[in-house]
Amino acid sequence: MGTAYLARRELLASQAEYERALQLQPANALAHANLVYLRTKLCDWTGPRPASVASPHCPPPPPGPP
Repeated sequence: MGTAYLARRELLASQAEYERALQLQPANALAHANLVYLRTKLCDWTGPRPASVASPHCPPPPPGPP
């Protein structure tokens, strides 16, 4: 289901399905890989975001040039 939701651009539903798959099968490498890929789509790498919209799964963006 996660892949079907991802194809429809329903990213949060897709994330929930991949996380559910990992609860059922923690060693599922494909679910891990799909979740990592999905989280790259959820993250905004263009700059800092307000705390109210920051995703807990996204690290802060890489620092810019000095």
